[in-house]
Amino acid sequence: MVWIHGGSYQSGQGMQYDGRELALEGNVIVVTINYRLGAFGFFTTGDEISRGNYGLWDQSFALRWIHENIDSFGGDRNSVTIFGESAGGDSCTFQSLFPGNKGFFQRVIAQSGVATDPLYFSKERRIEEESSKFLRRIGCFYSDRIAAINCARTVPASVILEKQPPALSVIPIVDGEIIIGTPALELLDKTSEVYRFFTSLDYMAGSLDGDGAAFLGLLPASSYSRFNVRPSQGLTTEYLCDFVAGYLANLCCPGDVQVANEICKTYTDTRSLESQSIAISTLLADALLTFPKLFTAEVHQSENLYSDSTYSFYITRFNPVQFSLFPDWSPPWLNRASHGMDFVYLFFAREVFQHLGQYDDIEFGIKIKKYWANFAKYGNPNGPFLPFWPSYGANRNTQVLDLTIRTVSNIFPEKNRFWIDFTKKSAFENGRSCFSVFRYGRRIPQCVASKRKYPQTHFNFK
Repeated sequence: MVWIHGGSYQSGQGMQYDGRELALEGNVIVVTINYRLGAFGFFTTGDEISRGNYGLWDQSFALRWIHENIDSFGGDRNSVTIFGESAGGDSCTFQSLFPGNKGFFQRVIAQSGVATDPLYFSKERRIEEESSKFLRRIGCFYSDRIAAINCARTVPASVILEKQPPALSVIPIVDGEIIIGTPALELLDKTSEVYRFFTSLDYMAGSLDGDGAAFLGLLPASSYSRFNVRPSQGLTTEYLCDFVAGYLANLCCPGDVQVANEICKTYTDTRSLESQSIAISTLLADALLTFPKLFTAEVHQSENLYSDSTYSFYITRFNPVQFSLFPDWSPPWLNRASHGMDFVYLFFAREVFQHLGQYDDIEFGIKIKKYWANFAKYGNPNGPFLPFWPSYGANRNTQVLDLTIRTVSNIFPEKNRFWIDFTKKSAFENGRSCFSVFRYGRRIPQCVASKRKYPQTHFNFK
């Protein structure tokens, strides 16, 4: 089992995750890897001068090394599972959409992160503008971009680290190589090599019911001061309807007031400031994670209707320890499972919960580890003494993971059609497709705005 850590592509390292609990309780070999982060891993000019995605290439080369060498550590090169959380979950799905990885792994577990998040490929990302700002900060701004990049490569690493560009300007980009095209568009094309590789893998994906609070930091800081709100204290209905709804609607349908109004109406909760804050957190998770994840599950199971190779989960176990573990992702009003708690149960359950006397959570962590390890070994999470977990299948089954584990079919039916359509429409609105030209004797992918049009869809929550 190969763990790809998260950290918004800006922080983290493999050695932060102790794989002993998972290895012992799941009887698996756990490998953690590192990859370049921030500007080192994802700075791009949006063209062949500095293509970006270097961190993703690091991951792919690590997977190649593991494939070639894991037998020497008692592993099986034909039974490799990649799994990761947040940006690590995104990375797992990016790697599962790169046909060049064929043979390097057979299974994927994406936790609280997915490559079809519409924010990644939004037109709101002003790549050229952000790259120019960064080059200016490090003293390498030239009108000749080749000269600018050559200059940047001479700047000491400590300077680059100190002057890191903002988060959304150093994340993966469609480059026509490791990310061949906008992921959702590639997955909608059943003739694409990306689709064929993705659907050939065993796939498990899921999220937590409090994940959305971690996305509050992605909203413009100016919007909080404008509406006089603080995420730590709570978010108002005015903030939802006059800013957040329109901000998200612009990802798929710029200027479409109907979409913004539907979002406002569905996520308005005036019972209290706390309940409205939770509703906004849920909205962010629905738009950027939960339903983009269900979209990938829909695509995967559509090609695997008669095999049990697609699994979906949703973690709802709330534990107050999250307020001290993840204060940035767990505002005081969040009585949901915080972003990051899944990897606590996978890697640190005994360490965190034993001294607190929370033995139910230790047992819950054991179940999580056994589900994950069984999937890694057999492509199926089920095993002795575990509640049965059906595949996603035609009933769209999701395993709700809490102290009491249950299966829900067609989870969130009242929102499913709206957000699946939203994910698709966002891909068509912001999509990029790539083609190849040859220059200086080598292949150079050229990526342009997709000309494919999404069919007219009536967005509603029915």
